[in-house]
Amino acid sequence: MPASAWRGGVPADVVSMSKINHIAPEFRVPSANGNGVVLLVIQNASRETVSIQGAKNETIVLTLDRKDFERGPYEYDGLVRAHQAGGFKINGLVVPFLAPIASEAIP
Repeated sequence: MPASAWRGGVPADVVSMSKINHIAPEFRVPSANGNGVVLLVIQNASRETVSIQGAKNETIVLTLDRKDFERGPYEYDGLVRAHQAGGFKINGLVVPFLAPIASEAIP
């Protein structure tokens, strides 16, 4: 992404800010003059079966900035511990709070 994209921005109308405020109440949307970020939320949807190490209330909230992508795609290594046998579900949410990037139509 161009450096100009790493300014604060508000995601499209398809993003529910009330949902983000509910699952990541400490997250603050960057100002238009501030640095852009990517919000990454990892949430355990199977608390009776597994737990996520280091999670607060079985949720991990990461605010990633430009430096987190300098070496390529961001990777998160975590540990999921089983409490009992069975399937489990981990939800992920990625929301870019970045400035719009100018584009051109493809002929």
